[in-house]
Amino acid sequence: MKRILMFGLVLALFTTAASAQQASGERSRHHRVTEGYRSGELTRGEMRRLRHDKKFYNHEKRKAWRDGKLSYRERRHLAKMKRHDSRKVYRYKHNHHRRHS
Repeated sequence: MKRILMFGLVLALFTTAASAQQASGERSRHHRVTEGYRSGELTRGEMRRLRHDKKFYNHEKRKAWRDGKLSYRERRHLAKMKRHDSRKVYRYKHNHHRRHS
């Protein structure tokens, strides 16, 4: 009985940790973008393009999940889009274009 209880507890702990990592990754991207805009590192146009990319990513994710499962190719495509968007945020924040207040 103790083994089953411990196994259930460990499983719940890992499940919670995995879901927290996914949510924190999205929060950190949002935080990077908003802080970049507040500090003036991102221009209005760059901010608009990043918002558009985020909407397009969400659209592609919904499209991939329409059949109820995510294939290897779909997962790879979404991961590539996410890496590309993250790199784009970095490039925009470090391209020496400043928003004029």
